[in-house]
Amino acid sequence: MTKQVLGFTVTPDNLFDVVMPQVNDTEWRLICIILRQTIGWRHEDGTCKDWDWLSHSQLRTRMNHSSATVSKTIDSLVTKGLIEVATSSGKLLTTALQRRNAHARMYFRLSRKVFEGSSRF
Repeated sequence: MTKQVLGFTVTPDNLFDVVMPQVNDTEWRLICIILRQTIGWRHEDGTCKDWDWLSHSQLRTRMNHSSATVSKTIDSLVTKGLIEVATSSGKLLTTALQRRNAHARMYFRLSRKVFEGSSRF
């Protein structure tokens, strides 16, 4: 008999206890995608990714929302300080205008604020 190993993503309790009640369903969906693509991704040595490149079209498909909704959701979560977006060189893209004009791959991660237990965003 073969034993099946199920994959899983370790999720900080703070995401459920503090963050989830303060975001809408679309924001929660994007947070979960970023969580899965970073903390939920394991290298052979067991470490996880700090950042992950996600294209706008990947996000549209995975979120099942329009381009405009994806952009608004990214902007909302960046404004709330829950996610960070950067170029491959590490330049943070803190505004929608910077992200639109970057003409580069955008890398995403959950911000440290998500893990620190902030009570309000």
